[in-house]
Amino acid sequence: MEKNQKRFVLVHGLCHGAWTWYKVKTQLEAAGHCVIAVDLAASDINMTRLEEIQTLKDYSKPLLEFLSSLCSDDEKDLVLAKMLVREDLVTPEDDQRWMIRNFATKVIEIKDADHMAMLSKPPELCVLLLKIADKYA
Repeated sequence: MEKNQKRFVLVHGLCHGAWTWYKVKTQLEAAGHCVIAVDLAASDINMTRLEEIQTLKDYSKPLLEFLSSLCSDDEKDLVLAKMLVREDLVTPEDDQRWMIRNFATKVIEIKDADHMAMLSKPPELCVLLLKIADKYA
């Protein structure tokens, strides 16, 4: 990768697929970045059968395999960003804050975004992801 090029690994939510990131992925790639959107197990084109998934580790296996394929230089630049979406009618804000406290290294908030900011506010999300990448990677 070139010096200013960033790598983005985009992970969809439960019961979706990598397709949910198509607007953001396209914009980041157009800006010259390396982007992969991972299909978790039994999601979108991943052929794992739902009955084969017993744990979160099973569900996350494609992501874990991808991350384990990265060299150690890539690993040091990984930043887990979690979006706080106040207009989310699916996941209550208290639940989002619990996830943030327990899993995120960076929190971003997009004004007026709904449950899927990658579809409702892709340009704004791209700007924030690039700011995070510039600061931490």
